[in-house]
Amino acid sequence: NNPDRDKLISDLENGIEHEGCRRCWDDEKYHGESKRIRDTRGHSSMALKKEFDIFDTIAENKIEIDKKVKYIELNLGNTCNLACRMCGVGASIKWYDEHREIYDSGGAHKDDNVYKEWVKTNYKSYQDDSLFWGELERELENIRVIDMYGGEPMLMKKQWEVLKKSIELGYSKNQRLSFNTNGTIFKDEYIHILKQFEGVVISFSIDAIKERFNYIRHHGNWNLVNENIKKWMKYTQKGISFDIATTVTNLNIMYLDEMADWCIEMGLEPYYIDVSYPDFYSPSNLPESAKDYINKKLNIYINKEGIPESIRNGIQGSLKNMNSKNFNKDLWQKFLKNNKFLDTSRNQSFEETFEELNSVI
Repeated sequence: NNPDRDKLISDLENGIEHEGCRRCWDDEKYHGESKRIRDTRGHSSMALKKEFDIFDTIAENKIEIDKKVKYIELNLGNTCNLACRMCGVGASIKWYDEHREIYDSGGAHKDDNVYKEWVKTNYKSYQDDSLFWGELERELENIRVIDMYGGEPMLMKKQWEVLKKSIELGYSKNQRLSFNTNGTIFKDEYIHILKQFEGVVISFSIDAIKERFNYIRHHGNWNLVNENIKKWMKYTQKGISFDIATTVTNLNIMYLDEMADWCIEMGLEPYYIDVSYPDFYSPSNLPESAKDYINKKLNIYINKEGIPESIRNGIQGSLKNMNSKNFNKDLWQKFLKNNKFLDTSRNQSFEETFEELNSVI
């Protein structure tokens, strides 16, 4: 009965695009689908559908029911082993030394102790002694779907303890899990846990391949991640399925063709998430000459024979987003400044890693 939740429901029922759903509205505008639609499609194809169907009956007949949590999304703090370009300290502690320089221009966290305490707010709720875990265990019997995010969810030890508890109590056979992971971690013991659930979807966050992957997902090692994904995929027949979540920025949009070729080779279907924040990494934040070049290059690619429709539609959506805004000189300067700062801090080179893109800007 939270008033914000009531307002959200009211807006949706009256066709109002609530700002809290902006991510999905934008994805549906440019790509034709969003996580909202993908999840709904997934639920409709499994036994869980009957539990969601009851909401239609409730709405039609104004039935009051005992409210229980069926679906939960866990964003488990900022424990992470990477420092991705489009990220920040809220999702990765590896950003600790760089975040203030880019995101605290007003100096609110200039004092080291103030900054340290602020960063703590992003993970302190998920320490092992948090009351949250006990509350989650008490709800386990009713929960049917759990989405796992991070940080890096594969690093969250307490999470694995809860999943083991669900297996021990016999709930796991009626539960479905999904993970968004950076692919740096593979453990056989995780397979043993996951295959005891009704179903599992693992989405690997891959935005580029080879040296461009290492640049965008700093501290990552492409060769290790590539091999880990192959190890994971050996267990596709154990009720575990896999896909690729590609975050599209102005860094990698030119190279979505080589990213798609890798997905096709691996037998993995990608979906595309266009960055809106930080705004200076938006795919639309490019000079018009670069956009013209990218449009020509990718339109030739997606019209080649044998390109899957999902990839064609996904790339077309990101191109629409890229073309949706005119060049903003101030925002571009913001990108050049912040990206150069990270290049220096991380001993990387935009000019060398993205040579083709650099040549057209």
